[in-house]
Amino acid sequence: QSHDSKIAAVLHGGSTRILDPRGHYSCPPLAIVDPASPDDFLSSPEDVRRGTVQYFTNLYAHDELPPAPKPWLSSPAIKAVRQRVDADPFQWPHPIDDLDAFKTLLRRGNPRPAPGPDRWEKWIVRALPDDALAVVLSLINYIISASHVPDVVKPSTLFTFFKRDSPFDLANYRGLCLSNFIPNTVFAWLNFLLTPYLKTRQVLPPHQIATQPGVQGRDLTSFLAHVECWACR
Repeated sequence: QSHDSKIAAVLHGGSTRILDPRGHYSCPPLAIVDPASPDDFLSSPEDVRRGTVQYFTNLYAHDELPPAPKPWLSSPAIKAVRQRVDADPFQWPHPIDDLDAFKTLLRRGNPRPAPGPDRWEKWIVRALPDDALAVVLSLINYIISASHVPDVVKPSTLFTFFKRDSPFDLANYRGLCLSNFIPNTVFAWLNFLLTPYLKTRQVLPPHQIATQPGVQGRDLTSFLAHVECWACR
């Protein structure tokens, strides 16, 4: 029962620290394999930091892919989707209408996500009085109206979590980026508007699970199990 309550607490937005039997987060390694020279080790704090930044910068870098033929874009199904979207295009920019809509948006998702470099806590912003909340809403609506995220709020904090095998190899760590509150809220508003639009315009096929609102993988698993049971009968 104690173990189940810990898992339930994490699923409801609590810290995963309680699931760690050691009782603490995994700390960054004191020495790492040099990403530029696998036969060498980096041990000084500055070298470890530099090597870690270099490794994850290269890991998250995206090369521009050369153009490739996409014959499926001329299929009848895609043409039908294009016609529905052209007849009723998605409206953007679409600023957040008022404080009530902003409060509704803040109540969605994880109530206490880890803050980014700006250290803005979502639960604190949600508890602000209306006059202070209106200032935050003005900043967010400015970004939405301009369709531009200022560079000052783009930096993110990278956390590394050890997975398995050698702790000296950065390939055995998982990276987690924590971005700032304001751009996160802008993208949450875009997703809030875009998801029902994609559903009503049938851009997403009805049998797709990923990004389908209200549909989860276990729904399909349960359906297939029922079909199999009826087939056995």
